[in-house]
Order: sequence, then structure tokens, then C-alpha cells
Amino acid sequence: MQDHQVSANDRESHFSPRQLNLDLDRLAVPALAALTAYGLVRGVFTAASTPFWYDEICTRIVVKQPTVSAMYDALRHAADSNPPVFYLLERFSAALVKNEHIAFRLPSIVGFAIVVLCVFLVVKTRSNPAVAFVCTAALFMTSLYEPYATEARPYSLVAACISFGLLCYQRAPATGWMCFLGISLALGEALHYYAIFSIVPFCAAEGAFLLRTRQFRLKVWLALICGFLPLVVFWPLLTQFKAYYGAHPWAPPAIANITPIYGWFFHTSTPIGIGIAAVLSVFILMALIWPSMASNYAADTSSHEPVLALVFLALPFIGFAATKIGHGMMINRYALPSVLGIVMACGYLLHWSGRKGVTVFAVFVFSVVAFQERSFWVTHRGHLAAVHSPAEDLERILNSLTRYRDLPVVVSDGLDYLPMAYYALPDQARHFVSVVDPVGSVTYQGNDSVEKSLLALRSYSPLQVYAFSDFVSGHRMFLLYSRGGPFDWWPTRLVREGYSLRTVVADQNVKVYLVDMEDISRSER
Repeated sequence: MQDHQVSANDRESHFSPRQLNLDLDRLAVPALAALTAYGLVRGVFTAASTPFWYDEICTRIVVKQPTVSAMYDALRHAADSNPPVFYLLERFSAALVKNEHIAFRLPSIVGFAIVVLCVFLVVKTRSNPAVAFVCTAALFMTSLYEPYATEARPYSLVAACISFGLLCYQRAPATGWMCFLGISLALGEALHYYAIFSIVPFCAAEGAFLLRTRQFRLKVWLALICGFLPLVVFWPLLTQFKAYYGAHPWAPPAIANITPIYGWFFHTSTPIGIGIAAVLSVFILMALIWPSMASNYAADTSSHEPVLALVFLALPFIGFAATKIGHGMMINRYALPSVLGIVMACGYLLHWSGRKGVTVFAVFVFSVVAFQERSFWVTHRGHLAAVHSPAEDLERILNSLTRYRDLPVVVSDGLDYLPMAYYALPDQARHFVSVVDPVGSVTYQGNDSVEKSLLALRSYSPLQVYAFSDFVSGHRMFLLYSRGGPFDWWPTRLVREGYSLRTVVADQNVKVYLVDMEDISRSER
């Protein structure tokens, strides 16, 4: 009887919660490796199956200039908006891989893998591997993963630099780590000008450390200063870009657009995003007010690290304030590093909530991610590694309009025109035209960003972009393709100014009009 009791006790000890936690901790590292590998594979398939959109084609146009000096000249004339280092990196990647859709997106794919690894290590340092893995998996629910982990733009790379900077900052003030901190912050700023906002949380955290301990860590402050150096170096490019676009930007900062960013992080327009950020912020503030709560998180946690997470959570508001003062643009994706603050804050909350809280959160995260990824593979199974041309539908429509086959086709929305011009078959591409009028664009939609962008790009790529007055003087009749996009204002203008628009194709939200200038001449006579 006694032996039986001992055996039962042994079994109970073997399946104790402590042993279960140890088993979960051991599984976290191989699970992280599998998750990272999946992200890389999925990223390659996504890149190979997704056409470039407007901004990515801007990247390609700059990178494909014949020389580095020509590339710099394109930036100097506002052909695109990022610092030169980003295009040098893309140029290097384009030389490695033959498939352009993979080549130009490969830096972002690798960048997201770096974010995954760094976030795991950052959270693990102040918690345990199981919590760190669950928090890292939550990245796959965010906009940082879909779509920006596979986009030929610098946002994923900036997040990689900042997440590595977080890892370095946790090891302050070790000299080697502070050198890496300075390099990572400087590289982030050299990839995107708005990365400067991500240095603010580090400065705030180090300021909190200084106030609490009265210790001025010179090496840390020098590393933070390094992050500002690329802005100084590339300031002339930034000022020229701002001078070109600054008068009527398409995304001026507005306080009403800030809180929806938190929902956008999680692909939703509901208040859930701002709710998550608010709950996490309240918890961090509580941890700052009651140190015993922070000590429950980790014995060596000091007050400056919760400040770091809190200010990262506030990045959309910091970006709004800075761009409002500087008369710049504020777009959702410029605040993407705020996702890192959300993940850090989740690490606090999960470690404090215990094993049950971690389990519930893990079930939620993996359910959402599993559903999301299943939808992706089901949607793409018919064209994995095959790009559907954005020009295909318009080409099909034009082939059916044999009567008007020789007429030029004005693509009303500039965001539609650039991908169509890039992907169209050569015999069709020569018919696709974009007409621009910056003054009229300001009148009808309040900004001229796309108009000016196309004017800048046409000097560095064989695009058929014409001033409206020049185009209509040589073409009395043309087709107008309208899809109702955000910059699709030409039908409204032509109608208001008395031009004749006759619908020749109406397919859901797509319309093709025949614009006949002779009707105006006859009415004037």
C-alpha cells in the first residue's frame, strides 16, 4: 500500500506544473526555428505570386538606373522617398536573384526573420522561452508580417534594425553591444527617414534610467546619437523631397487618423486595436507605479524598460506630433515599429498572468494565425509562383473593343497606371497613357502627390506620362479607364469641364469611357 502511494506521488511529481513549464521552455527554441523557417518559405512564395504595386515599382525604377550616381540623381529629383542606403541594398539583392519579384522583396523577407529572432530574445531575457515564443508568434497576426514582410520597401528592414537595437539596449552599457546599438539605429535611419521616431523610445527609457539612478551612461547616449547621423548626412535629399511634394501632400497628419492605426496593425477597422494598446499601456503604467508588479515580471527588471515599451506603443502619436509640426505626411505604415512595443508589453502581461493566461493567449494567437495562413494557401494555390498581371483585365477589355483598338487609353488613377505600364504586353503598353495636371489635382482632390511622382519618374523610366494640355492638343479622341480608386478624379473633371464621356464598357466598378473632343468643338460652333 505504501509502495503504491509512493508510486502515485512520483507520477504526480513527474507531471507537476513546474515540469510542464520546463518541457514547454525546451520546445520553444525548435518551435521558433520552425516558425522562422515557415516565415521565410511563405515569404518567398508570396513574393513570387504577388505583382508589384506603385511604391514597389518606384523602388525598381530607382534601383535599375545604370549607375549609382544616376540612382542618386533620381532621388535628388524626388523620384522616390527613401535614403540611398535602401536602394543600394536592393541593388545588391537584385543582382543575387533572377526572379525580380523575389529579388526586390528578399531584404524584407530576411528582415522579418530577423525581427522574429530578436523579439524572441528580447522577451525571453525578461521572461521565459514559452512566453517569448507566444509573443513572437503574435507578430504573424500583424501588418508587419502581412503585407510588409514581403514588400520591396524598407519597413520590415527598419523593424529588423529596431528590434536588434532592443536586444542591444537590454545589454547596456556593455561597449560591444552599444556599438551594435549605434549601428542598428543608424542603419534603420539610413533605410527610412521616419525611423527617427523609433529612437525616441530609447531616449525616453535612458532618460528614465538617468532620473532613477542618477547614472549618466555615456556609451548609451553616444549610441543613440549615432542614430541621428544619417538624417544629418541625407538632410539635403529630404529637404528637396519635401520642397517638391510638401505643399499639397496626399496624407497630411490628422488626429482622427491616429487611433485607427492600432486596429490596422491587426488588419481590422474595429476599436479592438486601440483597446489592446490601451490595456497594455495601463498595465505598463501600473508596473511603473507599483514596482512589486514589475518585480513579479523579472527580478532584475528596472523601470526604464517598461518606459521603452510604453513609448513604442505611443509611436503613432509621436509621429503625428512631429509631422504636424514639420508639415510632413503621416501614413499608417510609418508607425509599424509600434508593433514591437505591443509585443514587449504582451511579454509583461503574460508573465504576470501566469500559465493559464499564457495558454489562453497562445490558443487565440495560433487559432488566428492558422486561419489566416490557411486562407492564404487556399487563395494562392492556383497561382503559386505565378504573378497575375494587373494589366490583364484591361488588355482583355481592349481586345474586345476592336473599333477603338488604335486609340490611346488614359488610365485615370496614377496608382493604377504605373503597375499597368510595367506589366502590360509590349503591343498594349504603348497605348497606355497617364495624363497629369498637378494644379487640377489639388482642385479636385486636395493633393498632387501622384501627379508629381509620375512627372519625376518619367525622367528615369520610359513611361507615357503627359501634361493634360499637351495630350489633348494632339488627341481629339481617346479612351478613359476608370476603376474608382483613391486618385481617380479625371472623369469628374472632364464632365464638369464639358467633355463628352460615353460609356463603352461597364464591368462592376470598372468603366471605360470614350472621350470625344470633337463634341466640344461642335457645341462651341
